[in-house]
Amino acid sequence: ACVNKPDPNCNNPNPCYGVNCDDGDPCTIDTCNPYTGNCVYTPNPNCQVACSFTQGFWGNAGGSFNGQTTTQILQNILSSGPIVVGVAGVGGRSFSVSQAQCVIQLLPGGGNASVLPANMGNITVQAPNCGVAPVPAYSDGRLQNILAAQTLTLALNVRYDPTLANLPLSQACVSFPWSVLNSLPANPTVLDLLNHANRVLAGIANTTPSTINSAVATINEYFDECASICSASSTEADPGPSGGLEVEAASALAEEGFRLYPNPASGAVMADLKQYQGLPATLQVYSMLGGLAYEQEFAELPADPVRLELPDLSSGLYFLKVRIAGEQEMGKEFVISRQ
Repeated sequence: ACVNKPDPNCNNPNPCYGVNCDDGDPCTIDTCNPYTGNCVYTPNPNCQVACSFTQGFWGNAGGSFNGQTTTQILQNILSSGPIVVGVAGVGGRSFSVSQAQCVIQLLPGGGNASVLPANMGNITVQAPNCGVAPVPAYSDGRLQNILAAQTLTLALNVRYDPTLANLPLSQACVSFPWSVLNSLPANPTVLDLLNHANRVLAGIANTTPSTINSAVATINEYFDECASICSASSTEADPGPSGGLEVEAASALAEEGFRLYPNPASGAVMADLKQYQGLPATLQVYSMLGGLAYEQEFAELPADPVRLELPDLSSGLYFLKVRIAGEQEMGKEFVISRQ
């Protein structure tokens, strides 16, 4: 989109103005002339969209989307069967919801992220009370376990949009902790993430509730009322455990130490490392799934900024790790944005 682009000929007393040609459609190519104000919106034939809603939408009896009320959407979703949160069966911990009014009562939830109570068995939530005891709830009936609430929300979302359910996490446009990815099958999808969240709630998975809650909430919020899917990088096929762990550790490195620009970038970035001139260095670019996407070694760093050509990387979030003389490490996140 062309947003508020300054007129280079703008000098007092000539008038200055900006143009916003963003129509809000994630699958529209927005082009404009910022000096005339003319905007052209062209559908992007390669664009795919996934849709989700937040807790607040599902818990709002007066909400609506695309001409349907929240209640109508819920009734349609639940017509194919109840939503189960947790893991049902002998020795399981779960609650199931099959009525729209109970979903609306339970959401939005809050409180700490935690596993479901031990020995609770399998609960069927029924109107008019829609009780979930022994699962904690507020006095108005909302869930007092944010992981249970976010997992219920994601379960509704994948039922609403099969595209979201089958979406590979590598194309979800957001990053996830390696501790979550390492617990999922190869080439995991959003549905795999949901299944893992249910296992955490049932106490049969090792990921911490707060960590899996963050991952689930990220999906619910990123695709809220539909967003375009990111293309997976052709270099993301090697997200081995060592690579992922290195990204997670490197993400905690200090942001100081060097300048990285432009950010966002369209295909190349510049790393200003002049303070390390003459020292050996290794520069590595990782996808946020941990795959090593680019590597360049220097026997001696130059005084001028180092240019990293990244023509094979698709749009998305990446991490540049710099290792100086085999010892000092630092890193920065950056975005590749291709129009």
